[in-house]
Amino acid sequence: MTQPRIFHAFLAAAALIQPLSAADAPTTRPPVGKRHFQSDAVESFIQKVKSGIADPETARTFENCFPNTLDTTVFYSEENGVPDTYIITGDIDAMWLRDSSAQVNHYMAILGGAILPPIQGFMADHAGIQLSFIVPMLAYAYVAYYGAIGHRVGRAASNEPATDTP
Repeated sequence: MTQPRIFHAFLAAAALIQPLSAADAPTTRPPVGKRHFQSDAVESFIQKVKSGIADPETARTFENCFPNTLDTTVFYSEENGVPDTYIITGDIDAMWLRDSSAQVNHYMAILGGAILPPIQGFMADHAGIQLSFIVPMLAYAYVAYYGAIGHRVGRAASNEPATDTP
């Protein structure tokens, strides 16, 4: 069989395959009881974004993909009353700190957008708008501290390596 005939046979076979419509496509998210971590803020964000997406297939893809890290790789627990999160990256548990933290960066934006504005609004109402900008300044100061030295705190006591590189 020559190359054009193979190509035409492939096209004929592909024409017989009927894709699922977005309404018929199943969700690929684990059932609620089998998800490792759940967040009401993330679920409401998913619904908000989905309502703004005109294409049902794109909306379903977003609904399946966006929460995948939380659903399948984040394990939440509390040790001595202190919240702790363990994230599996790749095929090796807790491969490297930078890999796991990069997987949750887009969720942190939701957290900042859900918690800091009401705090800043409260400060603006009670202490003035200019003074209320201390709230985001403190958040940025914490991020700078964590990036510079905070990520190393506690590693020496637990005998973990002080470097984030492999």
